[in-house]
Amino acid sequence: MSKVYFADERTGAQVYSQLDRLEGLFYVSGIQNAVCKGDRVAIKVHFGERGNTRYLRPCFVRKVVDLVRELGGQPFVTDTTILYGQPPTYFKPRKKRRIPSRRGTVEEYLETAAMNGFSPETMGCPIVIGDEQGGVETEICGNELKKFEVAKAIAESDALIVLTHVNRLAAGCIKNVGVGCATKKGKGYIHKPRTVLVDASKCTGCVGLAIPRCVEVCPIEDAIRITGDKAVIDYNLCLSCGICIDHQSVCPVGALSIPKEKHQGFCIRIADGCAAVLGLFDRSKIGFIDFLREICPYCDCAVAQDVPVIQDVGILASTDPCALEMCVTDLVLRSPSLPNSLLEGVEAERRFEILGVEPLLYVRSLENLNLGFSSKYELVELTGEILETIL
Repeated sequence: MSKVYFADERTGAQVYSQLDRLEGLFYVSGIQNAVCKGDRVAIKVHFGERGNTRYLRPCFVRKVVDLVRELGGQPFVTDTTILYGQPPTYFKPRKKRRIPSRRGTVEEYLETAAMNGFSPETMGCPIVIGDEQGGVETEICGNELKKFEVAKAIAESDALIVLTHVNRLAAGCIKNVGVGCATKKGKGYIHKPRTVLVDASKCTGCVGLAIPRCVEVCPIEDAIRITGDKAVIDYNLCLSCGICIDHQSVCPVGALSIPKEKHQGFCIRIADGCAAVLGLFDRSKIGFIDFLREICPYCDCAVAQDVPVIQDVGILASTDPCALEMCVTDLVLRSPSLPNSLLEGVEAERRFEILGVEPLLYVRSLENLNLGFSSKYELVELTGEILETIL
């Protein structure tokens, strides 16, 4: 049974800020033991999409950077480019169409990161796009994957600290590692099962619109065409990225969908990718911190985020991703939904169904790979008395 350490979002009359509590969690959870003098430490975050204002606040990341520096480590803050950002010969943005992301190339993502508050000046360390120099291919005995490609900068670091803004109620550290630490090639392995189907009986071709919605947001030229007033997907071009069914472009008549079994395969491969990344590190050189604040219905990669769906819970830390993810799932299910949100009035047991996520599948799939991670956990609350001994 692994320990998960918890700092409640409510401070009451206490004098300790959330940054103080983050420092307390960093030490009491044992994450500080991952950092030795001279270590090159990858601090994995999501820089947020351009236009999204509900990603992890930079002040929390800077705090961890400072803590790593105090221990003699050499931190860098990192994330990777998205699957569907390609060279101009393949990725063809159209001036009249709304391009759904500005994280497809190293240059774009560095600019987006800076606009969102992540720069060498604000972080006090380098900002590194992890796959800028390519990737490191590794063989794994995954549930479905037998090989994977990890971003080179992350794979070649000495320690890995994962900071995750939990959203969609369950897009936690396993996804942040499994997808977020991969190269485009690695992301392609994960997304392959995520085949979008078109129900021709429902599709109207968005009659009346200059550009049909699914065509507008698809990042690949001609991967979706309108033929005979119906959307047709060219699977030779399709990247299975799922943008055409994401929240910012939901088909108004529900003609696009991913079969449940295909989505489950996607989740299983996320866990395989996570195992591939973590397998490159000694267990003592990894740590995970989840932020259950501004928990929104969509991922940080969304261009337009919706309002939070449940109240803020707090911050959690552990050296076991399965225990942490399981604890997060339990906590968010016990938290009341917020009025005027997507989940207002929705029963707790239906929350994941509505948001289309399967957190237990992530956890069980990673746990089944026998890497020593366990979904069984003991929750330890960070009290004022504990903080006094640390700060």
